[in-house]
Amino acid sequence: MYVPAIPSAMIDTAIVFVSGVAAGPELRLGGLGLLERALLNVARAGVRRCFVVGNIAKTGVVRGGTVEVKGLPNEAGAAVEVLHAAGVEDDDSMLCLHANTVFVPQLLRDLVGAYGNSAGALVSVQPDHTGGLFPLPLAIVPLRVLPELWSELANDDETELARWHAQGISAWPTRGRVAMRLRHGTQTKAVERKLLLALENPADGKIDALLNRKLSRPLSRLFLRWRVRPNQITVVSFLVGVLAAAGFACGTFFASLAGALLLQLAAILDCCDGEVARISFAESRLGHVLDITLDALANAAIFAGMAHGAAVTNQLVHAPALGVAALVGVAGAFAVTTYAETRLVARSNVPEYRLVSRLVGAMTTRDFSVIVLLATLTGALPWFLWGAAVGANIFWLLLLALLVRGAAAQKERSTPDPAG
Repeated sequence: MYVPAIPSAMIDTAIVFVSGVAAGPELRLGGLGLLERALLNVARAGVRRCFVVGNIAKTGVVRGGTVEVKGLPNEAGAAVEVLHAAGVEDDDSMLCLHANTVFVPQLLRDLVGAYGNSAGALVSVQPDHTGGLFPLPLAIVPLRVLPELWSELANDDETELARWHAQGISAWPTRGRVAMRLRHGTQTKAVERKLLLALENPADGKIDALLNRKLSRPLSRLFLRWRVRPNQITVVSFLVGVLAAAGFACGTFFASLAGALLLQLAAILDCCDGEVARISFAESRLGHVLDITLDALANAAIFAGMAHGAAVTNQLVHAPALGVAALVGVAGAFAVTTYAETRLVARSNVPEYRLVSRLVGAMTTRDFSVIVLLATLTGALPWFLWGAAVGANIFWLLLLALLVRGAAAQKERSTPDPAG
């Protein structure tokens, strides 16, 4: 899924403090250094100018937006003078964070969005041992109070919420989102695990939640450690799907079972590419197009393999025709669902379009890989091919009819009434 930067007219400047484990280039979380992760989060929030207090060498920020990075003195008074010289006024608010604070990108975007409704905002979380709130070094503050809060932002120590309230900075809770401070390298595995859990795809099916994600997360962590790119994982998933199709094409029980197991592995790898992309800020439009295109090609290969296997083993008289029908269904479903996913986001007020969105979400999951495995184990694979050949075409024709009706309804609503 491609996630562009979200412009923000309210916050133009950010300050990232770097000390402790964040200053060490050897510590990487989700394939990124902590400073690089912080800068990418800043870019995703729409900020275009960032000052770094600490080491800024070799940040490598090239994804997720463009942000101008400059150094800032370690001492508060000198830093304020530099900011004044850069055109920041005393009443101008800035986004301030410590690089060792790890959170999901949406949290920062929500914080910037919430700033417009308050004089200042501070992210706070509720610790388990006391039930009280304590602040994270992740806040929006005006320049005039920055010297008073400099130590709270720059240091690795926890501070009292009252010290922020004294400067007129209100608390803004994380509301259950992942937000934590990384204090030493031994925490990286646990933090990566929490991030992977928090960055799951909301369009996942039941099997994704119960099986695929549980198996994909350990693999994703390995891919992150080995610095494998998401698009590379997408290609590997496709190749595994092609091998699965070759197994089905043999037509025998054990070859088809091997194909079904390989198809399940391809579904797990298909989870990994998105997980790696989201946790490493490597989402791209190219990656999204590559993912959905290769998924469709792999599905087409699977149905072609099933049809060939059923034909050579004489399991189905009309296997070639069913294979062609399934391929037409895959092509039609790919074209219609791709259009629906990319063009109907802003048209949810049309009932037909809302129904299309629900149907696309329900039918474009990876759950069918388990159905294929069960059909293979029970000897019902020829019946599955029948169902796919008929069902896929009914699905895309139904979507097309709903889209046509929705377009007509939209046009009727936008056409002025001559009698009115």
